[in-house]
Amino acid sequence: MSDMPVPHQSDSCCYEGCKLAAASRVWTKTGWANMCASHGAMYSLAKAKEYTGALGLKTIAEMRDWIRSKQIGGGKHAMHGEFKRKLEGPQRQREPGDDDDVVAA
Repeated sequence: MSDMPVPHQSDSCCYEGCKLAAASRVWTKTGWANMCASHGAMYSLAKAKEYTGALGLKTIAEMRDWIRSKQIGGGKHAMHGEFKRKLEGPQRQREPGDDDDVVAA
């Protein structure tokens, strides 16, 4: 279990003067904050800029290169699919009538 307190149930944005409905709840330094979509996006962008600044990434190209270096295969999506197929192993071929006993939900 987490030692964070349970968030306060509220339906309006925590920013003063904002009357929009809260779209998300975010854990901040001061506790839970309910944010509308606009303020949530601004908060997320500020946190992302803070994080990339701490990594020393200044340009979008540097940020993309950093993200790609963290992805499987250096950002090559085809490599990710190949790796996934190897993990799953060979796929069993279905025969006609294999799922006749399955009832649709």
